[in-house]
Amino acid sequence: MLNPITAQQSNQFIMLIFLKKKGADIVSLIFGEKYYTDKQIYLHFKKIHDKTNCFLMLHQQVLENGISSNSPFVYYSIDLLNKISNLSRFIAMKEDAKNGIYTKRICQKVSNKMIIITSGGGKRQWLAASKFGCTSWLSGVSNLNPKIAVDFYNFYKLRKTKQMNIILKYIEDPFFKIKDKYGWHLTIKAFLELNKNYKKFERSPLKEIDKKGFFKCKQVYEKNKKTNYKTKIRKIFKMSKSKKKSQIIAFIPARSGSTRVKNKNIRLIKDRPLIYWSIYKAIISKVFDKIIFSSDSTFYYKLLANYLKKDKLVYKNLTFDKRDKLHSKVNSKIFDYLKFDLIKKYKLNKGDLLVQMLPTCPLRSVKTIKNTINYSLQNNRNCFSVSEYDFHITFGLSIKNDKWTPVFEKKSPMITGKTQSQTQKKYYHPTGVINCLHVGSLGKKVKSIYQNASPIIISRSESFDIDTEDDFKFIKKIY
Repeated sequence: MLNPITAQQSNQFIMLIFLKKKGADIVSLIFGEKYYTDKQIYLHFKKIHDKTNCFLMLHQQVLENGISSNSPFVYYSIDLLNKISNLSRFIAMKEDAKNGIYTKRICQKVSNKMIIITSGGGKRQWLAASKFGCTSWLSGVSNLNPKIAVDFYNFYKLRKTKQMNIILKYIEDPFFKIKDKYGWHLTIKAFLELNKNYKKFERSPLKEIDKKGFFKCKQVYEKNKKTNYKTKIRKIFKMSKSKKKSQIIAFIPARSGSTRVKNKNIRLIKDRPLIYWSIYKAIISKVFDKIIFSSDSTFYYKLLANYLKKDKLVYKNLTFDKRDKLHSKVNSKIFDYLKFDLIKKYKLNKGDLLVQMLPTCPLRSVKTIKNTINYSLQNNRNCFSVSEYDFHITFGLSIKNDKWTPVFEKKSPMITGKTQSQTQKKYYHPTGVINCLHVGSLGKKVKSIYQNASPIIISRSESFDIDTEDDFKFIKKIY
């Protein structure tokens, strides 16, 4: 960790080169100088960034204000953090301001550009931030046994909240009661000495915990040493020692009764039926443990299988899901079928990821499939694809009796006169390109794919949806 107070910038460059040669994967940078302007801080980090080939982590914390007439302490502005996150070598940030609302804003702005690591509040703090894209927390009590953090994260991915709460209650909470009184560093030093990793008097001039505090640490440590939380979890919840491996499963539905375009799903595009292209992309992406092709038509599946065999794309984990008539009607909801029937039929695990891709969007790329799945897994969130409207919907209007009414009423540009395209707000609509659903998230209260899910913006070209004869004519020209 490099600090401008303890080392001039020129010396920091020397240290960065030294650390890189010694095999450092990433170097943490902290700005310990007084704050005057955002520009001052940005230029400091940019200069370091431009003169090194080492990956960097920003240790972000509350800054001392150099202007005495203002508030004594200031936060990094969100705009400043966004600018720093755009520097390619800054791949992570230790978020050390310990303010829930501020942490949320940071995650929402930059978690897609760099890894956010919460610190000081343990796993409970991270759980709150994880809803907004935070993927990591600074290890505290898990320093005694890294398996604690690994188990907790695995339970989190499987949405096993009861098991997570046992780790919090029996492992982390007792540690935090002492930490809140004696401070983070003194408490962890004492625990590490008890665990024979460290001496509590080390890291001078940082003081060591007093005898009373050390005795309390020892009581908690010995109690936890005797308490096997894994055994407790298995006893209370009857957990099996053998765990099913989580799977990524593609689900591609294709009903035979298309009303607008007859036999739409098997119409030919580039000498292959429409259903072929989504299956093809799923196979060559090599990310799926299983691909489920769901249809009410056995003929559709046989046709698909013949073309796959012809192209030497026989996929051993391709499964045909024969849907009954009840779930194949025009008004049937595919989400209800997924939630109430498919999951039970194939005995899907709560940790499995179900990836729905509609065959009417054949232009999706393999890169989009992989990136969307990675986002969903890393953030443990459901997500759905969206695309920007081709034309600004702020101009939307309804017509009745030769009179028009703007959808956006008084804010419509047709009323305000602000009709320049660059002044219009962007709006998006869902697409059938890709939807990622964590099986464990599909509880009784979840009524749609979009509930509690994150939108993933996909290009208009990849989002092209075939729904009419004109769509077929157009795609044959471009594909």
